[in-house]
Amino acid sequence: MVGDQIPAQVAFWTDPSAVRGYIGGVGSGKTFAGAVEVLRQPEGTTGVILAPTFPMLRDASQRTFFSICPPQCIKEHNKSENRTELANGSTILWRTADNPDRLRGPNLSWAWIDEAAFITEAAFKVVLSRLRVAPGHLWITTTPNGQNWLYRRWVQDQLGYALHYGKTADNPFNVAGFAEELRRQYAGDPAYAAQELDGQFVDLSGSKRFAGPILAAVYEQRSTISWRYTEAIKAGSTAYALPSSLRVYKLPDASRQYVIGADCAEGIKGGDDSTAVVLDKLSGECVAVLAGEYEPTEHHPALITLLSRWYNAAPALIERNNHGHAVLGACKRHGVVCANGLDGRPGWQTTALSKAQAYGEANAYLLEAERDGAMLLADSRLKEQLASIDRVTLKGPGKGRIAKVDDEAMAWVLAMQARRSSPIAQARSRAAMAKMLGRRRK
Repeated sequence: MVGDQIPAQVAFWTDPSAVRGYIGGVGSGKTFAGAVEVLRQPEGTTGVILAPTFPMLRDASQRTFFSICPPQCIKEHNKSENRTELANGSTILWRTADNPDRLRGPNLSWAWIDEAAFITEAAFKVVLSRLRVAPGHLWITTTPNGQNWLYRRWVQDQLGYALHYGKTADNPFNVAGFAEELRRQYAGDPAYAAQELDGQFVDLSGSKRFAGPILAAVYEQRSTISWRYTEAIKAGSTAYALPSSLRVYKLPDASRQYVIGADCAEGIKGGDDSTAVVLDKLSGECVAVLAGEYEPTEHHPALITLLSRWYNAAPALIERNNHGHAVLGACKRHGVVCANGLDGRPGWQTTALSKAQAYGEANAYLLEAERDGAMLLADSRLKEQLASIDRVTLKGPGKGRIAKVDDEAMAWVLAMQARRSSPIAQARSRAAMAKMLGRRRK
């Protein structure tokens, strides 16, 4: 397996150092390298896999590990206890770094910290102190986050940690043209490009962009994360509170208009995600996706507000079923322009009919865009949810069902509905729908 991978991964895997890191650009194979290293640990050991937040742990670290681990090697996976027992007697503990004190307790043989640049140094020190059992290995995988504590500790202080660097362009398994397109998008900001594509520790204080899509200065300032939503809104600041569960594909362009769709949930651990999807209003391109366990009275509306302000005062179409009423009301109070649904009222009332109609129209537009060669969706998780939707649903209510997990897909659908006020988008959507209906009649 090792010999088939990219050179930086091979160097990382074969390095005998007890503490080592894989620093790389986006899509440089970091998480894959870290997951493989877990499988290379001695049998009968206990280790921890750590990520900044639960969505990152679930969607990146955990998903990658289970995709490469042979099913016969897994004895039991306990979701409620966030623990995996392997057939060789080893135990994997899955943890997040949002509360370092929760990391105290177990004695560990090894630890993997994914996206380590976005946790606190306090959390890192706690994990380091738990490596009390042989072999006592720790490894990190991450894209840099400016010249923060990780840079100072791992590079400047020269503590003997081994570092290996990978670039986005070095990974032949990326989609063709991926690295080139990102470099083109970042052409106006070479420092940001050096960080995000080349895995370099750069000073972003003079950068035109935020310090990465994960705006995590708060990780640096607090031992435990406490998002200061209210203060951020009052100050009109985005530097406070955009969390690591925000995936940004294009930063705001002052010349563009954007829209937001939001699907609301209760915000309890293990429940549905509260989501928001930002689209370019004219092209329909997905530029950002937010998904996390955010409660509806404060956290979710605050994040929608911040996204709206960041993306040029983007209007938001918010589902007003159940918890959506609280989100809608709070967003209005924060000054967000709330788009109207089919009934002419602010917000979207989801019914069997309206949901099927919205999915059908959005699907038709997406198919039309794909035929024209347009790339509207860069988000893999969103693509997966859309692909899992039962096609029979598009025929109308009561004829099928929407996929069980469609939180982000529903937000995307609502964002597509919010684009109706764009004449170009409206005309294209009508044409696509007409073609789809024409093919069905035949």
